[in-house]
Amino acid sequence: MKKIIDFEQSGYFLPFKSEVKPLTPEQLKTEFMFLWAEMITRNMLDVGVICRDEYLLIMAENRLSFPTYLAPLF
Repeated sequence: MKKIIDFEQSGYFLPFKSEVKPLTPEQLKTEFMFLWAEMITRNMLDVGVICRDEYLLIMAENRLSFPTYLAPLF
């Protein structure tokens, strides 16, 4: 019979608590612009207008042009 482990009781589980600050309208706009640029660039790659290397260069430039919270994820 398998024993079910209660992670909170065992000490293996540490709840992560952080304060999430809401984005300002300017930060939200920057996030949107980054995602829009990424979508356009991805479409260009998908239809063959640019190659993968060009896509990666453009996305690197987008990360610099639109400093966002999401940029490191892409």
